[in-house]
Amino acid sequence: MKRIKILITAIILIMCLVFSNIYAAAALGENETPFLPFDTEDQKDEVAEDNQADDSTSNSTNSSSSGNNGGGSSYIPSTKPTDKTETKHESEPQEPADKTEIKQDPEPQEPTQPENSVKTFSDVKQDDWFYSDVMFVFDNKIMKGTSESEFSPETTLNRAMMITILHRIDGDNSMYEKDIFNDVEKNSWYENAVNWGYENKIVTGTSENTFAPMDNITREQLCVMLYNYTQHIGVKTELADISSYSDNNTVSDWAKDAVSWAVQEKIVTGKGNNTLAPQDGATRAEAAAVIRRYTEKFVEIEEK
Repeated sequence: MKRIKILITAIILIMCLVFSNIYAAAALGENETPFLPFDTEDQKDEVAEDNQADDSTSNSTNSSSSGNNGGGSSYIPSTKPTDKTETKHESEPQEPADKTEIKQDPEPQEPTQPENSVKTFSDVKQDDWFYSDVMFVFDNKIMKGTSESEFSPETTLNRAMMITILHRIDGDNSMYEKDIFNDVEKNSWYENAVNWGYENKIVTGTSENTFAPMDNITREQLCVMLYNYTQHIGVKTELADISSYSDNNTVSDWAKDAVSWAVQEKIVTGKGNNTLAPQDGATRAEAAAVIRRYTEKFVEIEEK
Protein backbone atom coordinates (compact mmCIF):
# COMPACT_ATOMS: atom_id res chain seq x y z
CA MET A 1 0.00 0.00 0.00
CA LYS A 2 2.80 2.34 0.90
CA ARG A 3 4.45 1.60 -2.48
CA ILE A 4 1.29 2.46 -4.30
CA LYS A 5 1.16 5.86 -2.61
CA ILE A 6 4.78 6.51 -3.50
CA LEU A 7 4.11 5.57 -7.15
CA ILE A 8 1.07 7.84 -7.35
CA THR A 9 3.04 10.67 -5.80
CA ALA A 10 5.83 10.19 -8.36
CA ILE A 11 3.34 10.16 -11.20
CA ILE A 12 1.79 13.39 -9.92
CA LEU A 13 5.21 15.04 -9.68
CA ILE A 14 6.09 13.93 -13.17
CA MET A 15 2.82 15.28 -14.51
CA CYS A 16 3.35 18.56 -12.77
CA LEU A 17 6.80 18.80 -14.24
CA VAL A 18 5.43 18.02 -17.71
CA PHE A 19 2.69 20.59 -17.44
CA SER A 20 5.16 23.09 -16.09
CA ASN A 21 7.36 22.61 -19.15
CA ILE A 22 4.38 22.84 -21.47
CA TYR A 23 3.35 26.12 -19.84
CA ALA A 24 6.86 27.50 -20.10
CA ALA A 25 7.07 26.54 -23.80
CA ALA A 26 3.75 28.22 -24.49
CA ALA A 27 4.99 31.37 -22.79
CA LEU A 28 8.16 31.46 -24.86
CA GLY A 29 6.25 30.87 -28.14
CA GLU A 30 8.29 31.14 -31.35
CA ASN A 31 11.14 32.96 -29.56
CA GLU A 32 12.25 29.85 -27.85
CA THR A 33 15.30 28.29 -29.39
CA PRO A 34 14.43 24.77 -30.31
CA PHE A 35 16.44 22.04 -28.83
CA LEU A 36 18.86 20.69 -31.32
CA PRO A 37 20.88 17.69 -30.47
CA PHE A 38 24.53 18.08 -31.52
CA ASP A 39 26.53 15.12 -32.37
CA THR A 40 29.85 16.99 -32.21
CA GLU A 41 31.30 20.20 -30.88
CA ASP A 42 32.09 21.35 -34.46
CA GLN A 43 28.45 21.23 -35.43
CA LYS A 44 27.55 23.20 -32.35
CA ASP A 45 30.13 25.85 -33.20
CA GLU A 46 28.89 26.12 -36.80
CA VAL A 47 25.34 26.66 -35.60
CA ALA A 48 26.51 29.31 -33.13
CA GLU A 49 28.37 31.16 -35.92
CA ASP A 50 25.30 31.01 -38.14
CA ASN A 51 23.18 32.41 -35.35
CA GLN A 52 25.55 35.31 -34.81
CA ALA A 53 25.61 36.12 -38.59
CA ASP A 54 21.84 36.06 -38.80
CA ASP A 55 21.55 38.26 -35.70
CA SER A 56 23.83 40.95 -37.26
CA THR A 57 21.96 41.14 -40.61
CA SER A 58 18.38 40.74 -39.44
CA ASN A 59 16.16 43.85 -39.46
CA SER A 60 14.18 42.40 -36.54
CA THR A 61 15.51 43.02 -33.04
CA ASN A 62 16.08 39.77 -31.29
CA SER A 63 16.61 40.11 -27.56
CA SER A 64 18.50 37.63 -25.51
CA SER A 65 16.28 35.89 -22.99
CA SER A 66 18.34 35.35 -19.89
CA GLY A 67 15.54 34.78 -17.45
CA ASN A 68 13.25 32.55 -19.41
CA ASN A 69 15.50 29.67 -20.30
CA GLY A 70 18.73 29.89 -18.39
CA GLY A 71 20.46 32.41 -20.76
CA GLY A 72 19.53 30.79 -24.10
CA SER A 73 19.90 33.15 -27.13
CA SER A 74 17.04 33.59 -29.62
CA TYR A 75 17.53 32.36 -33.19
CA ILE A 76 15.19 33.19 -36.11
CA PRO A 77 16.16 31.39 -39.27
CA SER A 78 15.45 33.20 -42.54
CA THR A 79 12.69 31.40 -44.36
CA LYS A 80 12.38 33.64 -47.47
CA PRO A 81 14.92 32.67 -50.11
CA THR A 82 16.69 35.50 -51.88
CA ASP A 83 16.30 35.33 -55.63
CA LYS A 84 19.61 36.57 -57.01
CA THR A 85 18.80 35.60 -60.56
CA GLU A 86 19.17 38.69 -62.77
CA THR A 87 16.49 39.18 -65.38
CA LYS A 88 18.18 39.64 -68.72
CA HIS A 89 16.16 41.58 -71.24
CA GLU A 90 16.72 40.64 -74.80
CA SER A 91 17.91 43.67 -76.72
CA GLU A 92 15.66 44.85 -79.50
CA PRO A 93 17.09 43.77 -82.82
CA GLN A 94 18.69 46.68 -84.67
CA GLU A 95 17.95 47.29 -88.33
CA PRO A 96 21.12 46.56 -90.27
CA ALA A 97 22.69 49.61 -91.83
CA ASP A 98 22.38 49.64 -95.56
CA LYS A 99 25.87 50.41 -96.80
CA THR A 100 24.96 49.97 -100.40
CA GLU A 101 25.81 53.13 -102.29
CA ILE A 102 23.14 54.28 -104.69
CA LYS A 103 24.80 54.99 -107.98
CA GLN A 104 23.01 57.58 -110.02
CA ASP A 105 23.09 57.27 -113.65
CA PRO A 106 25.01 60.12 -115.10
CA GLU A 107 22.94 62.66 -116.28
CA PRO A 108 22.48 62.16 -120.09
CA GLN A 109 24.56 64.64 -122.32
CA GLU A 110 23.18 66.55 -125.27
CA PRO A 111 24.34 64.84 -128.47
CA THR A 112 26.68 66.78 -130.68
CA GLN A 113 26.72 66.91 -134.43
CA PRO A 114 28.74 63.91 -135.62
CA GLU A 115 32.04 64.73 -137.27
CA ASN A 116 31.14 62.80 -140.37
CA SER A 117 27.68 64.33 -140.67
CA VAL A 118 28.08 64.89 -144.44
CA LYS A 119 27.96 61.13 -144.87
CA THR A 120 24.22 61.65 -144.86
CA PHE A 121 24.70 62.93 -148.44
CA SER A 122 25.01 60.14 -150.93
CA ASP A 123 26.81 62.40 -153.43
CA VAL A 124 29.61 63.55 -151.08
CA LYS A 125 32.46 61.06 -150.59
CA GLN A 126 35.43 61.30 -148.24
CA ASP A 127 37.91 61.25 -151.12
CA ASP A 128 36.24 64.21 -152.91
CA TRP A 129 38.37 67.40 -152.93
CA PHE A 130 35.43 69.37 -151.52
CA TYR A 131 34.56 66.87 -148.74
CA SER A 132 35.97 68.94 -145.82
CA ASP A 133 34.49 72.17 -147.26
CA VAL A 134 31.02 70.69 -147.54
CA MET A 135 31.38 69.20 -144.05
CA PHE A 136 32.30 72.64 -142.67
CA VAL A 137 29.39 74.59 -144.19
CA PHE A 138 26.90 71.84 -143.39
CA ASP A 139 27.96 71.35 -139.76
CA ASN A 140 27.87 75.12 -139.17
CA LYS A 141 24.42 75.34 -140.81
CA ILE A 142 25.65 77.75 -143.47
CA MET A 143 24.59 75.54 -146.37
CA LYS A 144 21.99 72.82 -146.48
CA GLY A 145 21.43 69.96 -148.84
CA THR A 146 19.18 70.13 -151.87
CA SER A 147 17.37 67.16 -150.29
CA GLU A 148 17.76 64.99 -147.20
CA SER A 149 20.20 62.69 -148.99
CA GLU A 150 21.88 64.95 -151.58
CA PHE A 151 24.06 68.06 -151.52
CA SER A 152 24.34 68.41 -155.31
CA PRO A 153 27.97 69.58 -155.26
CA GLU A 154 28.21 69.92 -159.06
CA THR A 155 25.01 71.94 -159.37
CA THR A 156 25.59 75.64 -160.05
CA LEU A 157 24.73 77.92 -157.15
CA ASN A 158 22.01 80.49 -157.87
CA ARG A 159 21.74 84.09 -156.66
CA ALA A 160 19.00 83.33 -154.14
CA MET A 161 21.17 80.60 -152.57
CA MET A 162 24.18 82.89 -152.23
CA ILE A 163 22.37 85.78 -150.53
CA THR A 164 20.68 83.26 -148.21
CA ILE A 165 24.12 81.89 -147.23
CA LEU A 166 25.36 85.38 -146.29
CA HIS A 167 22.15 86.04 -144.38
CA ARG A 168 22.74 82.88 -142.29
CA ILE A 169 26.34 83.89 -141.60
CA ASP A 170 25.20 87.32 -140.43
CA GLY A 171 22.55 85.90 -138.13
CA ASP A 172 20.15 88.83 -138.49
CA ASN A 173 16.72 87.46 -137.61
CA SER A 174 14.82 90.69 -138.30
CA MET A 175 12.03 90.68 -140.85
CA TYR A 176 12.50 92.82 -143.99
CA GLU A 177 9.14 93.19 -145.73
CA LYS A 178 9.80 95.82 -148.38
CA ASP A 179 8.60 94.91 -151.85
CA ILE A 180 11.65 95.90 -153.87
CA PHE A 181 11.95 93.34 -156.64
CA ASN A 182 8.95 92.15 -158.53
CA ASP A 183 10.56 88.79 -159.35
CA VAL A 184 11.08 87.81 -155.68
CA GLU A 185 8.23 85.51 -154.71
CA LYS A 186 6.29 86.49 -151.60
CA ASN A 187 6.85 84.24 -148.55
CA SER A 188 9.51 82.27 -150.40
CA TRP A 189 12.48 80.72 -148.56
CA TYR A 190 14.79 83.47 -149.89
CA GLU A 191 12.52 86.57 -149.75
CA ASN A 192 13.70 87.89 -146.36
CA ALA A 193 17.36 87.27 -147.23
CA VAL A 194 17.06 89.24 -150.51
CA ASN A 195 15.35 92.15 -148.74
CA TRP A 196 18.01 92.04 -145.98
CA GLY A 197 20.78 92.12 -148.63
CA TYR A 198 19.24 95.08 -150.41
CA GLU A 199 18.68 97.09 -147.18
CA ASN A 200 22.33 96.56 -146.15
CA LYS A 201 23.74 97.35 -149.64
CA ILE A 202 25.06 93.83 -150.18
CA VAL A 203 23.05 93.34 -153.40
CA THR A 204 21.50 95.82 -155.79
CA GLY A 205 19.73 93.54 -158.26
CA THR A 206 20.23 92.93 -161.95
CA SER A 207 18.05 95.94 -162.65
CA GLU A 208 16.05 98.53 -160.76
CA ASN A 209 13.19 96.15 -160.01
CA THR A 210 14.58 92.66 -160.68
CA PHE A 211 16.89 90.42 -158.71
CA ALA A 212 16.90 87.27 -160.88
CA PRO A 213 16.96 84.91 -157.84
CA MET A 214 17.02 81.70 -159.86
CA ASP A 215 19.83 82.75 -162.21
CA ASN A 216 23.13 80.95 -161.77
CA ILE A 217 25.59 83.10 -159.90
CA THR A 218 28.82 83.94 -161.73
CA ARG A 219 32.22 83.95 -160.09
CA GLU A 220 32.47 87.73 -160.25
CA GLN A 221 28.96 88.14 -158.75
CA LEU A 222 30.01 85.85 -155.91
CA CYS A 223 33.05 88.07 -155.29
CA VAL A 224 30.89 91.21 -155.28
CA MET A 225 28.47 89.85 -152.67
CA LEU A 226 31.36 88.81 -150.38
CA TYR A 227 33.17 92.10 -150.91
CA ASN A 228 30.06 94.15 -150.06
CA TYR A 229 29.35 92.04 -146.97
CA THR A 230 32.94 92.53 -145.78
CA GLN A 231 32.47 96.30 -145.96
CA HIS A 232 29.10 95.90 -144.18
CA ILE A 233 30.74 94.28 -141.15
CA GLY A 234 33.47 96.93 -141.09
CA VAL A 235 36.50 94.93 -142.22
CA LYS A 236 39.16 96.85 -144.15
CA THR A 237 39.61 95.67 -147.71
CA GLU A 238 42.81 95.62 -149.77
CA LEU A 239 43.08 95.07 -153.52
CA ALA A 240 45.48 93.00 -155.56
CA ASP A 241 46.82 93.54 -159.08
CA ILE A 242 45.03 91.06 -161.33
CA SER A 243 46.66 92.19 -164.59
CA SER A 244 48.79 89.07 -164.68
CA TYR A 245 45.75 86.90 -165.39
CA SER A 246 45.23 86.33 -169.09
CA ASP A 247 41.48 86.99 -168.94
CA ASN A 248 41.55 89.98 -166.58
CA ASN A 249 39.89 92.12 -169.26
CA THR A 250 36.77 89.94 -169.05
CA VAL A 251 36.05 91.08 -165.51
CA SER A 252 33.12 93.54 -165.47
CA ASP A 253 33.99 97.10 -164.42
CA TRP A 254 31.55 97.05 -161.51
CA ALA A 255 33.21 93.79 -160.26
CA LYS A 256 36.94 94.64 -160.66
CA ASP A 257 37.52 95.87 -157.10
CA ALA A 258 35.67 92.88 -155.67
CA VAL A 259 37.61 90.36 -157.78
CA SER A 260 40.92 92.11 -156.98
CA TRP A 261 40.08 91.94 -153.24
CA ALA A 262 39.10 88.23 -153.44
CA VAL A 263 42.41 87.42 -155.17
CA GLN A 264 44.35 89.48 -152.60
CA GLU A 265 42.74 87.60 -149.70
CA LYS A 266 43.02 84.25 -151.53
CA ILE A 267 39.25 83.82 -151.28
CA VAL A 268 39.16 82.84 -154.96
CA THR A 269 41.96 81.40 -157.04
CA GLY A 270 42.53 80.93 -160.77
CA LYS A 271 40.92 78.09 -162.63
CA GLY A 272 43.94 76.99 -164.58
CA ASN A 273 45.79 78.34 -167.60
CA ASN A 274 46.28 81.56 -165.59
CA THR A 275 42.60 82.50 -165.90
CA LEU A 276 40.03 83.91 -163.48
CA ALA A 277 36.96 82.82 -165.48
CA PRO A 278 34.82 85.62 -163.95
CA GLN A 279 31.78 84.84 -166.12
CA ASP A 280 31.71 81.15 -165.27
CA GLY A 281 29.18 79.85 -162.89
CA ALA A 282 30.19 78.65 -159.41
CA THR A 283 29.19 75.15 -158.36
CA ARG A 284 27.86 74.44 -154.91
CA ALA A 285 31.10 72.61 -154.09
CA GLU A 286 33.17 75.65 -155.22
CA ALA A 287 30.90 77.93 -153.20
CA ALA A 288 31.40 75.75 -150.09
CA ALA A 289 35.19 76.08 -150.50
CA VAL A 290 35.00 79.89 -150.97
CA ILE A 291 32.62 80.33 -148.00
CA ARG A 292 34.83 78.21 -145.74
CA ARG A 293 37.95 80.25 -146.59
CA TYR A 294 36.02 83.49 -146.13
CA THR A 295 34.44 82.70 -142.75
CA GLU A 296 37.64 81.26 -141.29
CA LYS A 297 39.40 84.53 -142.16
CA PHE A 298 36.79 87.20 -141.47
CA VAL A 299 33.86 85.83 -139.49
CA GLU A 300 33.68 84.22 -136.07
CA ILE A 301 31.27 81.35 -136.44
CA GLU A 302 29.21 80.57 -133.36
CA GLU A 303 28.84 76.90 -132.44
CA LYS A 304 25.55 75.62 -133.75
